[in-house]
Amino acid sequence: MEQAQKLDFSVNEVLAVMHFPIGLNLGDTANLKGIYNTGGCCNIGEKAYHLTIAKQYPQLVKQVYDFPKIHYAPIKIGGIKDSVNIEAIIEYYIPFTNEDGENHTLMIGLTEQLPINTLFGLPFMLKAKMAPDFHRKTVTSSLFNQEFELTMERPTMLPVEHIRRDQAASPKVLLNNNKKETGQRAIIIRKHQHSAPNTTTKITPKKT
Repeated sequence: MEQAQKLDFSVNEVLAVMHFPIGLNLGDTANLKGIYNTGGCCNIGEKAYHLTIAKQYPQLVKQVYDFPKIHYAPIKIGGIKDSVNIEAIIEYYIPFTNEDGENHTLMIGLTEQLPINTLFGLPFMLKAKMAPDFHRKTVTSSLFNQEFELTMERPTMLPVEHIRRDQAASPKVLLNNNKKETGQRAIIIRKHQHSAPNTTTKITPKKT
């Protein structure tokens, strides 16, 4: 019998996880850990986990949009366990401001069907002008003038308390608050304003 050929084929058991701060200022933030997924079509998170954050740390959260309450239909996302339905959106404050001093916010679609806490998707990375350096284990955002830690970890569900546990890993400032253009907005990154999701969210109302 012919001997089986040895194949040099790598299969990674760990994924890149970004540590991203949430909160109104860098002096009082929590670190939200999520898979850094360039193949993700949006930011998405496990519903119970993020709603627990909203309950225990309300100062971190601007708004929770519960689709049934605001009469919006779920958003179907393909490619994750066949497909999942986004049933709500949570909007976090983040400690970065535009030229007018207004906080940006981070929006994450929530589903009950996700086997991890949080996944950061490509639209967020593009709007934040992020560039990963996997050798240095960092992600640099030229929009926020910050670099964020990357760790290589097995995908797992973490307890809510973990967002406060690694505060020591807060983001390091790369540039000295140089003013840059921050006029572009998306549902993932929006300036602090009192309004419901706009039409760019691609949320469709239920038909009545």
